[in-house]
Amino acid sequence: MPILDGSVSGLVSFKPSVNISIDGHEATSSCFSEDGRWLAVSHTSGIIQIYRVADGGLSFTLKKQSSQKYPCLSMCFRPTEGLFSTKNVLISVDVGGCIHHWHASSGKLISTIQEPGNEIFSVAHQDTGVLFATAGLDTKVRIYDGLTRKMSLVLDEGDGSSTTGHTNRIFALKWNLNDTDVIMSGGWDKTLQVWDLRIGKSVRSIYGPFLCGSSLDFDMNNERILTGSWRTSEQLQEWDYGTGALIRTILWPQGMDYDKLCKIYSACYGRGMAQELIAAGGNIPNQVSLFHWESGQLVGGLQQLEKGVVSVSFNNAGTHMSVVSPDQVYIVEFQEAK
Repeated sequence: MPILDGSVSGLVSFKPSVNISIDGHEATSSCFSEDGRWLAVSHTSGIIQIYRVADGGLSFTLKKQSSQKYPCLSMCFRPTEGLFSTKNVLISVDVGGCIHHWHASSGKLISTIQEPGNEIFSVAHQDTGVLFATAGLDTKVRIYDGLTRKMSLVLDEGDGSSTTGHTNRIFALKWNLNDTDVIMSGGWDKTLQVWDLRIGKSVRSIYGPFLCGSSLDFDMNNERILTGSWRTSEQLQEWDYGTGALIRTILWPQGMDYDKLCKIYSACYGRGMAQELIAAGGNIPNQVSLFHWESGQLVGGLQQLEKGVVSVSFNNAGTHMSVVSPDQVYIVEFQEAK
């Protein structure tokens, strides 16, 4: 498995750090703990494995006692700031309609919430504050109180003039970094919906992106939206948050082993040390590419993977990135360029 090493504007360099083989399960998503020490990897069997970022060692396995095992497609660690003091609390969702709260570093299942009749594909917690949100098959975004774990709001309608809400399944959620009352969603209906909790409706929509995974993100200034679409043209795009206008389409690299245009499952902006990067990955062919945010040029990536990339994520400090395919997890390390 080759990697394209490189550097970004002389600021950071990156290299493969850890390679984890997944045996007996198929990996579906990943997320880093708040302090960056742990990487959680979910599976189609419903279990979640917690690995040490430093060496890739398996430390904990989270699994339900129930015989029913549903694929988990999304997770997030609960922020430790604000009202929360307990560290390493992980929220996971599955296609059986369940929301699980885990204490990841002890393996304890804290609570389970059921959304009857729904398949949940995405979960997201506010960076600060007590709310988290879920979305999936039934096209609704549900808002929960993180302290009581009670549902407080269901978002499923537009404002009646400019948007009608979602009409197909939702695969991605992202909270506004500056306004905790605003959350964005995207999925199969080729729209992004901007929801305002104060109004309880979608107040703006953007038409175009076809999201099939965790391929929705805000930049750190909350001015741009990044989307990755599962298609072979115009798949990686940036949008103006204020107006909804398309800013640019980042061209997928051609030539070498990039002779086909990748369909994207996961895309995100870099954070911390890696904030000058955009990462996106998918299949046909199976690869993840790293782009310099300002220029939009390819600066590195992983290619010739045996299976498609289903998840890409950065830790908060931007020192590591995870790349997940069904049978492998790659951890890439970023360092200050010499």
